[in-house]
Amino acid sequence: MIRKIINFLNKAGIDPIKLLKFIYVFPKIFVNYLFVLSKKKSNKFQIRFSPVVDADTQQIDYHYFYQDLIVSQKIYISNPINHLDIGSRVDGFISSIASFRKVDVMDIRDTELKNKNINFIKSDLMEPINENLLSKYYSISCLHALEHFGLTRYGDEFDLDGHIKGLSNITRLLKSNGELYLSLPVGKKNTICYNAHRIFTLKEVINFIKSEYVVKEVIVIDEKNNINYDINYEDLNINFDYGVGIFILNKR
Repeated sequence: MIRKIINFLNKAGIDPIKLLKFIYVFPKIFVNYLFVLSKKKSNKFQIRFSPVVDADTQQIDYHYFYQDLIVSQKIYISNPINHLDIGSRVDGFISSIASFRKVDVMDIRDTELKNKNINFIKSDLMEPINENLLSKYYSISCLHALEHFGLTRYGDEFDLDGHIKGLSNITRLLKSNGELYLSLPVGKKNTICYNAHRIFTLKEVINFIKSEYVVKEVIVIDEKNNINYDINYEDLNINFDYGVGIFILNKR
């Protein structure tokens, strides 16, 4: 219950843990600031008060970090003729990909990305897609994005089947036998956390991809950030609420 309250306050832009830490650490910071201020005459720098209380640990989202690293390495090795990314994080995965190859980036949101290796395409993949893009791509990635389709978080229309419609259009963009790198939140129960995202069981993911794709590899990052490679998804019994499943797929 405490964790749920903290998560709810975080959604509202309130971080109670950070607030308590600030109250605890602030007096020491302020005393040290007064000491630094007393040395102003012998200091070449302008001094202003700008307290920071959360720099003692690195702020890393390990799910995104490992996911982006794993998939970018696989794309580097496979070196497809062209590659499209759909909705993945631009300040992590896209920056990794664009460091070694050209990539088309598709998103429902506008962007100001300016890089010679990045070509931005604005598109809503729950709507009819540009016919010039049909069966164009040898390789597509969609990391931590499909779970949002149809939940209105990013300005899209409400649709409980948004993830299925989105995947159908992604499939239409991919060449026959093309490779899809798909990552989704996975857990022990199928859950809609409205309007944030969906969480899928591995069985549910396989159910809605198996008609169009052959599963090459499944990698699961659990709630403790352990990476489980080459998962036998038919036998795996997930007992955690929230992890990440990375699915390496070939279009039939």
